[in-house]
Amino acid sequence: MIEKNTRSERKRFTLTHELGHIVLNHSAECDAECAANRFASAFLIPAEILRHEIGAKRRDISVGELIGLKDRFGVSIQALTYRCKDLEIISPATFGRLFSIYKKRGWRDAPYEEPNTMEPAEEGPMRLFSRFVRRAYYPFKSSRASRNAGNSAGRKIGLM
Repeated sequence: MIEKNTRSERKRFTLTHELGHIVLNHSAECDAECAANRFASAFLIPAEILRHEIGAKRRDISVGELIGLKDRFGVSIQALTYRCKDLEIISPATFGRLFSIYKKRGWRDAPYEEPNTMEPAEEGPMRLFSRFVRRAYYPFKSSRASRNAGNSAGRKIGLM
């Protein structure tokens, strides 16, 4: 169950994480929580697109860049930072430095008020569902034309 007041970017990740539990076949050796987190990260932040946006390897990444990526992918800054670490775009040292910043700014604790936070009421079930359908139906292309094609197709089938 997800609390009604959960921020939309966190709600989106949590729901996709739970979907991961449903669709993944966990073996005894596999950490189910880790696998579900990886599933949600891969679904919401595709590796190819993230690398296209910021590069395959970075010595550093600014909080400002991560805020822009948050707007692009619709997930928390912390989820993006984990994804960058998991894809080895950033080093564990950079990851640790960023999380120290997040802790100092109060972003690690509820109510998780990062910059550009989407209020819980801003994303209802249909908006979330239509985003999932577009992600599943359209290739993860970053071009404006691809995004516009997804939006018009979503309207045609009544998802937007």
